[in-house]
Amino acid sequence: MGRDGEKVMRTEVKILSALQGKSSRICQLIACGSDNKVNYIIMNLTGRNLKDYKNSFRGKHLPPVDALKISIQCIEVIREVHEAGFIHRDVKPENFAVEFTGSADKIYLLDFGIARQYRFKDGSLRPA
Repeated sequence: MGRDGEKVMRTEVKILSALQGKSSRICQLIACGSDNKVNYIIMNLTGRNLKDYKNSFRGKHLPPVDALKISIQCIEVIREVHEAGFIHRDVKPENFAVEFTGSADKIYLLDFGIARQYRFKDGSLRPA
C-alpha cells in the first residue's frame, strides 16, 4: 500500500474509532494493523451495498415504503456523523450497506477514508 493508501487507512481508523458508540449505524471497528506490509481493518460484517441492492430489482423500482425507510436511515446516520463533528465527503449508494435482520433492515454508512473532522469535542470549528 502506498503512502496515500496508508493515509486513507489511518484516517478511516481514526474516524471509525471516534464514532464508536455514537451511532448504531456505523460498523464496529474490531481490529486494525499491519502484517507483512499489508494493512488491514476488521469490522463487523454487513450486507450488500445500496447500489447492488437497487440493482437486484432488475430495473424495477423499490417499493415506495422501502425506499422511504432506507432514505430516512441514510439521513439519520449522516446526521449522527455530523453531530459527532465529522463530514463524510463521499456519500453515495456504494457507501451504504443494508443488513437484513428480518423485518427491520438496518442501514450502515461505510468508507470514512476521505472524511474530515470539522468540529472539535469542545464545539469549536476546525479552520478550513
